[in-house]
Amino acid sequence: MTVDEVRAVLAERDGSIEEFRVGKKSDRAQQVPGSWFVSDAVPTAPGQVLVWAQPEGMKFTPELTAHVKKKMAGCPKG
Repeated sequence: MTVDEVRAVLAERDGSIEEFRVGKKSDRAQQVPGSWFVSDAVPTAPGQVLVWAQPEGMKFTPELTAHVKKKMAGCPKG
């Protein structure tokens, strides 16, 4: 998902992005372009998320794609 897509999902749940981490050293950033891709996210407080973002989308192997789909199958939607 892009940063803008994640922001929209969080806004529906009254949440927001607290901070970004970027680059190989996970440098802190307060803002990144909305077109960047989210590679990971963790909650830091109620309604707050720490997001790792990068300018290019991640490339998944077929095995990883199948693994992610299997894990997501049990997740509630909404």
